[in-house]
Amino acid sequence: ARQAAPRDAALARRPRSVRRGRGAAGAPCAGAMAATLLTNLLNLGGKKQEAQPRMVERQIQLVVTPIGTPLPGLQCFHTSVLVGDSEYVFENSGVRIGQGPQSHSRHNRQGRLSSRVDYGLAVVDIDAFETTLCTWFRPGSYDLLRKNCNSFSDCALTFLIGQRIDPRYRGAEAFASVADRYLGLVQGLTSGKYRPNPNADGFDLEAATERLGFGRSAVHGMHHVGGPHSIHGGPVVAHGGMLYAI
Repeated sequence: ARQAAPRDAALARRPRSVRRGRGAAGAPCAGAMAATLLTNLLNLGGKKQEAQPRMVERQIQLVVTPIGTPLPGLQCFHTSVLVGDSEYVFENSGVRIGQGPQSHSRHNRQGRLSSRVDYGLAVVDIDAFETTLCTWFRPGSYDLLRKNCNSFSDCALTFLIGQRIDPRYRGAEAFASVADRYLGLVQGLTSGKYRPNPNADGFDLEAATERLGFGRSAVHGMHHVGGPHSIHGGPVVAHGGMLYAI
C-alpha cells in the first residue's frame, strides 16, 4: 500500500501515534532522498553524523470553540494548538496533525464560532515537541473527562511556551469529573454512553504539565518571544495577566 510521504526528511522519524489530517500528504522530495543517501554513504565510511534539532520559529495559537449545550456557569470547549499553520489535536486515534484548524470545522458548521488566542512567536524543535507529546498522549488513551483535547492543549502550550490554558476552558470537565465520581451524573446525561477509559488511568494533568514545564528548556532550548493576546475580532478581557477573546 502507498504511504503518505513526510513533509521532509526529519519528519520520517515521527512516531506512529502521530496521525495526519486530510491534505497533509505529498510526493517524496528529491532533495530529502539525496540527503538520506549521502548520510548513508557517510555512515558506511565511518563518519556518522549527529542528528541536528529541527529548530524553527513559529506563531503559537490556541483555537477555542464552544461545544455542547451550555449549563448555568458551565460551557464545554473544544481546543487545539496551532504551531504556525499546523494544527495539533488529541483524539482517540492519538495526536493528529492537520493544516489549519480542521478539527473545529464540524462545530463551525453547527453554528459555533471559533476564536484564537495568540501567544506570539516561539523557537520550536518540532521533532522533540511531537515525540514528547506523543509519549504522553498515546492512541486509545482518550477519555472524555480525564484526558481529552483540552488536556492535550494544556500540555502542548506548557511544553511550547511554559504557559497553561485558561482554566475556564476546562471548567466543565473538572465539574463533570467530580459529579460523575460521586453521583454518576455524566452516565445519566449521556444515557450510559460515557465509560471511563482504563487506558487513561494514572494520567495526572497537573503532574504532566509540571514535568513538561520543568523540562522544556533542557529538552530543546525553546524560547518564547512576545506574549498572549487575542487575534479574534471581538472584545478582550484580562485574566490572570493574560488576554482572552470573549
